[in-house]
Formats: sequence, structure tokens, C-alpha cells
Amino acid sequence: MLPNKPNEIFAYICHFIFAIVIAKSYDVVAKVTIDSDGKFLSGLDSLIPIIEILLVYVIIVSGWIGYTRSMIKWPHTNANMVHFDSC
Repeated sequence: MLPNKPNEIFAYICHFIFAIVIAKSYDVVAKVTIDSDGKFLSGLDSLIPIIEILLVYVIIVSGWIGYTRSMIKWPHTNANMVHFDSC
């Protein structure tokens, strides 16, 4: 089912951006965990970067889940979502 309203299109674009960020991160994971010989790094050489990457994954996925839950609870009702106040 394709989106047909501007608010649905916006939601799909946000999901697409989250998916691209996660997909592009696989390159970083490969660079951190695999050395130039094609072997997995072991020991403390890769422990801290792997923990950092896992923390980033947790933050990204929890943001994605939070965004999805808030869109279910409070969907966008107007395509003109950005509003600037004249201060």
C-alpha cells in the first residue's frame, strides 16, 4: 500500500531515512571489526569500537521506535508542518 496523503508520505520518508542510516552503518561495522587480511579482530582491539557501535544502534533503533509510536498516537494532520513564529 503506497502513501497517498502528504502526512503519510512524510512518515515513509522518515522511515526510509532511518533505514538508510542503519544500512550505511554496516560499512562502519565491517571497517571496525575486520582487519585488512579479512579476519575478525579479537580482544581489546575491537571491543570498545564494537560497544560504541552497539550503543549507536540502540539509540537509532529506539529513536525509530519512538518516532513510530508517536506517529501512531499523534499523526501529522497537516502537510504544512513547519511553522515559523515572527518574534
